[in-house]
Amino acid sequence: TVLPPSLLHEPTILYEPGVGHHEDHESGSLAGSGVRKDVNTLTTAETDNLRKALRGVKE
Repeated sequence: TVLPPSLLHEPTILYEPGVGHHEDHESGSLAGSGVRKDVNTLTTAETDNLRKALRGVKE
């Protein structure tokens, strides 16, 4: 089904910063889409992937 562009809204990204951040927490490796992670504990590769994905949303 083809939708007219007028029906599609601009994407919205919501960010709620966490509370009680702990420096000793490590980012685990979880596979699959829809997995939520604390952005303060992302690895360098995960941060790069997130930046690339957000650029794709903006384009």
